[in-house]
Amino acid sequence: MSTEASPARAISAETLKYLPWLVAGALFMENLDATIVNTSIPTMSANLGVAPLSLKGVLTSYTLSLNVDDPINALA
Repeated sequence: MSTEASPARAISAETLKYLPWLVAGALFMENLDATIVNTSIPTMSANLGVAPLSLKGVLTSYTLSLNVDDPINALA
């Protein structure tokens, strides 16, 4: 058994104090990005020449990619 501290225990109390703010900021940015995509749907559908409802896959894939990517960036 090793006497070294695990990486989870190496995080200082000062860092843990800011962790909720980091998570809240990331969630806010995800919601803001989703709102931006939602407001751009009419313009995108007009430029692509398709019905706005046919772009719901764009919204879903964009939101999913944000949810997958942001936790990875937060850990880096």
